[in-house]
Amino acid sequence: MNLLDRLEMLMASKGINKKQLAEALGLTTSTVYSWWYRGWEEITLPKLRLLKNYFGCTLDWLCCGDEETESMTVLTAEESQLLAAYHSADPGTQAAVCKLLDIAPPSEERSAM
Repeated sequence: MNLLDRLEMLMASKGINKKQLAEALGLTTSTVYSWWYRGWEEITLPKLRLLKNYFGCTLDWLCCGDEETESMTVLTAEESQLLAAYHSADPGTQAAVCKLLDIAPPSEERSAM
């Protein structure tokens, strides 16, 4: 799987096409379409950063992938937002969220390992 394959997978997970991706990133549609016609090697580092921020993945995975992460679950924007909110919450709020979702709180998970 190359960068464009991973990009197609990410776009499918968000239900967007190349034109919508261009709009979301503030790029021209011709720029995005050119990646498929000229090859992914034409994507500049600033544009790769836009892509990784938009999709919530790492540059390493986007550019290189690896066997362990090829089958990784891609988070939606809402899921990424929820995860970020959970990580920035205080321990009491995290425990309340875990109780609400009926999952083990982080301290219990760590002690079980």
